[in-house]
Amino acid sequence: MKMNQLRKGIAVGTDDYSKVIYDNCYFVDKTSLIKDVFAQNKSEVLLISRPRRFGKTLTMSMFYHFLSINHNKPEDLSSHVELFKDTKIFADQEFCQKFMGQYPVIFLSLKPVEGINFETAYQKLAEIIYELVDSQFRFLLQSSKLSDGNKRDLQYLLDLDNLEKVSSSVKLQFSLQKLTQFLYQHYGKKAIVLIDEYDVPLAKASVRGYYNQMVDVIRGMLGSVLKTNSYLEKAVLTGCLRVPQESAFSGLNNISVNTVFSRDVVLATGVGFTKDETIDMLDYYGLSSFNNIVKEWYDGYNFANHEMFCAWDVVKFCAEAIRLENCQDMIPQNYWINTSSNDLIYQFLGYLTEQDAVDMQTLVDGGTISKKIRETLNYEDLKQHESDDFWSMLLYTGYLTVAGHSNFDVASSELNLRIPNKSIRNCFKEKIQDYFTKAPTQVQKAARILECIFNADPKQLRLAINDALAKFISFRDVSTSAPKEYYYHGFLNGVFSTQTGHLMNYASNQESGDGYPDITFSSIDERISVVLELKYTKDKKLCLQEAQAALAQIEAKNYCENLVIPGITQKIYAYGISFNKKSCLVLFKEYAIDVKDSQIG
Repeated sequence: MKMNQLRKGIAVGTDDYSKVIYDNCYFVDKTSLIKDVFAQNKSEVLLISRPRRFGKTLTMSMFYHFLSINHNKPEDLSSHVELFKDTKIFADQEFCQKFMGQYPVIFLSLKPVEGINFETAYQKLAEIIYELVDSQFRFLLQSSKLSDGNKRDLQYLLDLDNLEKVSSSVKLQFSLQKLTQFLYQHYGKKAIVLIDEYDVPLAKASVRGYYNQMVDVIRGMLGSVLKTNSYLEKAVLTGCLRVPQESAFSGLNNISVNTVFSRDVVLATGVGFTKDETIDMLDYYGLSSFNNIVKEWYDGYNFANHEMFCAWDVVKFCAEAIRLENCQDMIPQNYWINTSSNDLIYQFLGYLTEQDAVDMQTLVDGGTISKKIRETLNYEDLKQHESDDFWSMLLYTGYLTVAGHSNFDVASSELNLRIPNKSIRNCFKEKIQDYFTKAPTQVQKAARILECIFNADPKQLRLAINDALAKFISFRDVSTSAPKEYYYHGFLNGVFSTQTGHLMNYASNQESGDGYPDITFSSIDERISVVLELKYTKDKKLCLQEAQAALAQIEAKNYCENLVIPGITQKIYAYGISFNKKSCLVLFKEYAIDVKDSQIG
């Protein structure tokens, strides 16, 4: 079958709504969402979290082009009419008269904000703000409605050399809030703010090791423009994860969040393709015979109990099919998997437990699993390699979806999960194989570490831990700006999670004596209790000193006090461990227990 050359083209990878329309490309009409979000949804701030490649950026571009006022001729709506005349929303003339081209709009994407260090990423953020002001709002310098002080503030945002300086952080953090103020003064109308991929700078910062610095800047920027801003009409943000409010939103309490397991049907079907939309697109290009194949490969997402397809996969499939001389020769591929790094999965694989492996195999075999899902995820928390965070991350990023008509259990925070389609299942098979290649090694190394601990052998324990560090971490892993002890603490928690059948009473940062020892546990017969106190030093020469300090802390704060089970515990093994990059130093002290009176001797 040869394709009709007169049919509309397919805009692969185009996120600009105006380009899609002006280039006469196929568009899945989602314009009714504009009314749903800006008229019917009463939230002042709306966050929509969806996996990558579901059409978030194109949706935000659509919002911008519909709502944004013509800065040169505010009364001129001709470009708006041209862009929306053939869409569903245009039929609602009452709404169009009230909203189309009636608002000053600030639209920016934070997706490009990254760098090898904080300074580089900060400069990229400054460039984005500068380009936004320079390309869209420079005209405000000529506004008679702005004071000289306002114009000086605006001029500062147009001074890239100064704006890029970290010392100018306050100016940068208040830039969006200032823009809403200036726009209100000029137009007498509150501004709409659209921020796409708001969480990307935090994700990149976490990987590169400057998370705390970046979160301070992002929190300041979002907090100033979104919280108690009298010049803000409405704000919409998109991202993959809903990060905690304390991380990014500075105590913001006027935000409504729509996630992959929210029950708002309108928003659920507004991002991504519905079944009918997918069938219509395949039919338009003469690909109806592929309905079942496309469903098998790219369907399966469950948003608010509605069947949804990954938009990128469907678009990419159609685009490649129509390039073939005979489209019936088309073979589906894993398009989505190849659009971005899978580092989030890889960083967990060395820490998965035996039960995690069983659950992953269940998913690959077409089954479902029940997991505790965190409603908010801090990117820095992912470095602790907690199992719940792993499954939560897979749900939010599109590797998993909600199974059946399962609703989020608020009390238990549990959801039933499954792999959505064949494309993702193929990815899982690759990761499962990778995991099983690594897992035996990890389990063996963890068992060796535990053996050395219970054998009271600090020399061999040092060698065993160093061996595990060499195998499962990189220098980049420990380049985080958070306290380094946290990373090594999480690393050992991951190690011991594979040995749950060989120890008892495991606790992390649980009160004992006059403080909170890092890690405590006991042997399976509970005759030996163990306490680990961890330190980190930048200077390898200070490892001995730090390990000594760790042992001293165990004794000074009576960490052993709550580790004695009367009549059972016979010994307490105390380990002071100091870390430096991929190596450690271990010191050991044994405390004998008088079983009769259970006193530490």
